[in-house]
Amino acid sequence: MGVDLSWFWQTWYYETWVLDQSVASVAADQSGTEIVVRDIGDAAMPARVTITLASGDTLKGEIPVTTWLSGTRTAKVTVPAGQEVVQVEIDALREFPDVMRKNNIWAAAAEALPSTLPPAIRNDLVRNRTPLLEQGYRAEGELLSGAARHGGSEQRTVTLEAGVQYAILAVCDEECVDIDLQISHPSDSTLAEDVQPDDTPVLEFTAPVSGLYELDLVMYRCQANTCAWGGQIFRR
Repeated sequence: MGVDLSWFWQTWYYETWVLDQSVASVAADQSGTEIVVRDIGDAAMPARVTITLASGDTLKGEIPVTTWLSGTRTAKVTVPAGQEVVQVEIDALREFPDVMRKNNIWAAAAEALPSTLPPAIRNDLVRNRTPLLEQGYRAEGELLSGAARHGGSEQRTVTLEAGVQYAILAVCDEECVDIDLQISHPSDSTLAEDVQPDDTPVLEFTAPVSGLYELDLVMYRCQANTCAWGGQIFRR
């Protein structure tokens, strides 16, 4: 007996629906950890969930497409007690055309960051700082944050030490598509910049002299009136 794939043909050939799955919440108690996955878009696809434990082990699960086809918008995945969950990610292998990957991930470490930052920014900071920490960088100072309009910019004055290798990471919220980052040293010339078309710019450089530097962030493309951003300075 054949399988009814009419939902697939309607979604990808006859409609302009988008796929948007998100990690809605992660909550732990004595009985275990409950993960709630939300289907936000109208395009139905299986939700493939990768769960990372504190031990380093990973668990994989899949919410079948029939769950969403039934009309429900949320589904739960439960991890038994005794297994500490440190990260949850939907479609970690990026096999599906999800339009908003910022809400595909939850990280326990992000919960320790200021609640004034949107969840998408906190999770993105944790995800994108990992490669820097693996290279021997360590965070320095408080988090940077702000909001800017499409095409607008914000400046921050930061104090750096001569001869130290620095990395500066910036990320932004769900409505932000592209931000650029630049740092200038006291002589007013550009020391480093990242103007690639992405929303996670990183600057890596060595400060030539000790003193105040100007960090410029440009909200190159924001799909809302304003977009929030967050950043962190690292050194090694």
